[in-house]
Amino acid sequence: MELSLANGWTQVEPKETQFELLVPDQPDGQRLVACDTGFNRQRELGSSGGLNCPVAVDETGNRVFQSADGIVAYDLGRVEQSECKINHDLSPIWMLECVSTGPELLMHLLGDDPNQCFVARLDIENGSTRKELLPQGTFIPLDVNRTQDRVLYSTLKGAAVYDVKRALRTVTSVDLPVQVLGGVFDANEQRVVLAGQGLWGWNLRTGEIIRLCEHGSCPAIDGAGGMWFSLNGGTLAKLGAEAGSFDVIVELSGLNTSDVTGGNYAQPVIFSPDARYGLATLTGSTELKGKELAEAEAFCKQVGQPFSEFHKHHYHHYLCVLDLELQEIWCSEGYTHNVAWIASEQISHTTDSPPQSGH
Repeated sequence: MELSLANGWTQVEPKETQFELLVPDQPDGQRLVACDTGFNRQRELGSSGGLNCPVAVDETGNRVFQSADGIVAYDLGRVEQSECKINHDLSPIWMLECVSTGPELLMHLLGDDPNQCFVARLDIENGSTRKELLPQGTFIPLDVNRTQDRVLYSTLKGAAVYDVKRALRTVTSVDLPVQVLGGVFDANEQRVVLAGQGLWGWNLRTGEIIRLCEHGSCPAIDGAGGMWFSLNGGTLAKLGAEAGSFDVIVELSGLNTSDVTGGNYAQPVIFSPDARYGLATLTGSTELKGKELAEAEAFCKQVGQPFSEFHKHHYHHYLCVLDLELQEIWCSEGYTHNVAWIASEQISHTTDSPPQSGH
């Protein structure tokens, strides 16, 4: 895939770095795999959950936790990988964090009642769980602060920050006239950037909220405090210094990258532990015609699903690695919701067969 890049950026062939990626490899039957940053599959760890089932790595980089019909742990230093199910009852979605002051896992759980959701902590050593019912109208966890004692959530009216260190407490909340679809704590954690029909800056001390940009979703903060966001499903941009300004960094070429087709697959950039690299998911589409269009319409009719604008397109997904230091970028076909970066030396690579192309 040829990429359209901002001045100063260069597209290069996929290459290895000192890091690897842990990704749920959905086409292979929901398996958690390790691949290098050149997108070469190194080894399979074990079971993986669905697209919304998160992956977490502890502060040592040696132990991985995965939501997969319970919570599964892997020791990356072992040559022979085996699944160790540390909990059979909890199935977190959207959020799973290793608390460095633990050993604990911080997670988001759904209740039996569809209107209920919880934030929970699991003690890894003794298996005890503490669940706190979130206020009604709380939706999806968007970000966790550096000290892992506060979680940013979208809500029915806007967004809220909850203190989760001990008893659940609402720190602050804000109402917005739009649905919040993404958010992140700013570098100094005095501000939150929210996404909803553009980007909004929310001052946590004063409560003031200002519009930063009329466009964008899925904000993410790099190590230098730069604000990255999805301009649309196939275009990655960075917020400029002047109010409302931004620079398009990378865009898929030769594909429709607008979100009006209903195929919005955008995800926030996920940065490596040293913040030098970022992983972005970009999606573009091509219009179905002739036989392919007829087959898509027939499939929708067969399963009783309305034939919408979404079904009139074929979607092309790419995983892109950005080297922020050298301003280089490379990509390969693939898509994932959940990614964890690990140092290459953390994982044993003894395998029975040579690596295969993963994406």
